[in-house]
Amino acid sequence: MRSKVHVAGHPLHPILVALPIGAFTLALIADLASAFAGLVDGPTIARFAIGVGIVTALLAAVVGLVDYLALPLGEGARRTATLHLIVNVLAVGLYAASWLLRADPLRLGTGRTLSYLAFAILGLGGWFGGELVFKGRVGVDEPVASPPPRR
Repeated sequence: MRSKVHVAGHPLHPILVALPIGAFTLALIADLASAFAGLVDGPTIARFAIGVGIVTALLAAVVGLVDYLALPLGEGARRTATLHLIVNVLAVGLYAASWLLRADPLRLGTGRTLSYLAFAILGLGGWFGGELVFKGRVGVDEPVASPPPRR
């Protein structure tokens, strides 16, 4: 079943999710480089990347929500889509808390811990998204079977 929000036949949600995933991954790398390699600007880079991740995640979520509400999903796919939604909202909420805590240098450790947890939860949300696409074929434009060629 084809996504309701697409560009030139390509569903927009999977294109957009690359942005927050990349930003949150950059935050993780900056945190680790700061903690283990002494990257002085690591906390600043991580906080900026988390901010970008939150904004782009909200954009991806709006597009995903359109599909969630508009596509006719079977019971199993609806359950998986709901889990995908809840888990990703939880991850972004943890990132938002992390972003706020990082404004206070005394709470940087707690902010890092929350973002590490959020990154793991984000992976679970991605797993559910993969289940929707690869097993449930949600958002996939299935080609129409053509008749066999005549001889």
